[in-house]
Amino acid sequence: MPDTHIHIHLNGEGGQVVSTSPKKSSKKKSSSPKPRVKAPRRKDAKMARAMKKAHAKAKKKDGSFRAGWDQGKLMAHAHKLKRKM
Repeated sequence: MPDTHIHIHLNGEGGQVVSTSPKKSSKKKSSSPKPRVKAPRRKDAKMARAMKKAHAKAKKKDGSFRAGWDQGKLMAHAHKLKRKM
């Protein structure tokens, strides 16, 4: 059998011949992809305490950094505090 199909459409004016090829099946995509879930990780209690102390020292009451502090210095200070614990 040939791969093409012939359809004849009659719309009152006469015959019109339309040739189409069969549609190939495509992979169905899932309607909603599953959200990725982070793998469980062990929490570091010492680092949590060190971060709280570092935040208290590096940030003002309104949440902005004190003069001379930035996120990099804050993290370096937190790691230093953790080493001392």
